[in-house]
Amino acid sequence: MMKAVWNRHRKDERGFTLIELLAVVAILGILATIALPRVMSAITNSKAGKGSADIKTVESALEQFFLKYGRYPLNLKMLVNNGFLKQDFIFANGYNNFYFYAVNWDGVASTNATKYVLGDPGQTPGALTDLALASAPLPQGLNPSPAVAGATAYYWGGVAAPASIDDTLIDYFDNGAKVNLIGAGNSISLTAIGAIPAAEPINTKLKKP
Repeated sequence: MMKAVWNRHRKDERGFTLIELLAVVAILGILATIALPRVMSAITNSKAGKGSADIKTVESALEQFFLKYGRYPLNLKMLVNNGFLKQDFIFANGYNNFYFYAVNWDGVASTNATKYVLGDPGQTPGALTDLALASAPLPQGLNPSPAVAGATAYYWGGVAAPASIDDTLIDYFDNGAKVNLIGAGNSISLTAIGAIPAAEPINTKLKKP
């Protein structure tokens, strides 16, 4: 009697056979093959979605900045410094590439920064010369932080920019009165996006006002 009970107990606790294990592994492999592309696609869409949402947010902030001060900022961080974007806003897409931004500079303080271009370089930014091509990948933008004390920004225009731009070289106005947005003792260094004179970029992936 005891022997029969023991044999039945051992039979109930037998492990998986090799065929059963192979079947389970095969099923898991099929599920992974189906799921992995969807997971990767979701990750890619999420990263692309961040760039698209950020560009719209920055565009809105740029227009608010222009309506208040009559010029666009030389550097995107100026949107943060002047309350148009949150302090923790990150000017990089899901692939950690900075958004491309450039303003016009013609050497005359009263007419500078009245145009801009903005774009997301995506996962693999192109070379700066690609700005002249209609559908080529956009280049990596410049890190906008900090916006003062030696910060750099891209520009295009008919003259070479001075070593640094301060409040004496660009006019921002608030209710008709000139205001200092860069701040005394600070400056922004402009980098041309091409040979001088540098023409306005024609890349169709860029956003323009």
